[in-house]
Amino acid sequence: MINLYEFLGIEYSVSVEEVEKAIVYAEYKGKDSKLILACRNLLLNEARRAQYDKAMNFTPTKVLQRILGYNTTLRSSKKI
Repeated sequence: MINLYEFLGIEYSVSVEEVEKAIVYAEYKGKDSKLILACRNLLLNEARRAQYDKAMNFTPTKVLQRILGYNTTLRSSKKI
């Protein structure tokens, strides 16, 4: 699956306004019109964007794990 955020050159956490600006810039630069349409359909609609982010594992925990390079889930303490 193509990462539409990378295609637009933005972070997954940007506002809808920032996504719109990135789409306009991508159109200006002559990027692939099919991918631009996919960006409009998926990233400008709140419900579809949430589904896309979930499918791409763009949850805060997953992104933090990728950035830090390790598992950030809390582990329960073992009693000896």
